Amino acid sequence: YLQDWLLKAGMRSDEQIADVHTEVFAHEFQLPHDNARAMLIYTIFQEVATRIHYTRLADVVRREGGCPALEKVLSLVAVDEAAHADFFRRVFETYLEFDRHEALGALYEVIRNFQMPAVDLLFDGKQRSARVKELNIFDESIFYGTVVNPILDKLGVTKQEMKVYARRERAN
Repeated sequence: YLQDWLLKAGMRSDEQIADVHTEVFAHEFQLPHDNARAMLIYTIFQEVATRIHYTRLADVVRREGGCPALEKVLSLVAVDEAAHADFFRRVFETYLEFDRHEALGALYEVIRNFQMPAVDLLFDGKQRSARVKELNIFDESIFYGTVVNPILDKLGVTKQEMKVYARRERAN
């Protein structure tokens, strides 16, 4: 969707889109965790964070004069990301049912080390990340307020449970 809008709106050329594809595929994505449970959690957070990115980017577009086509594309992608996150969250609930202690430990680890994948996949990922913060699209405060806390609530995980893992880490 977004690629199509960028091309049709004249915001990017075919060559620029090809360059981004080349850049992304030039770097192998390094899994941030070495086990399926943690990767499942990471995926939940990444999908919700991406939804937040697109939703807040649409707000920026509206504030700066609007573009109905781009706003619609961003809205569609955000809905898609939300559906993915919900699916993965429901799968993770099974881990919570069968081994809550291990699942919460993995959940804590993912929260503590979370980073969006584009930061390392794109040659200008750090600059893009800085611009995202500058536009108030996403930062640590937004991450905790709109990603972490709502996910913990949906999972039925209390902040007190997470504090147990934080204390254990400090003790080690």
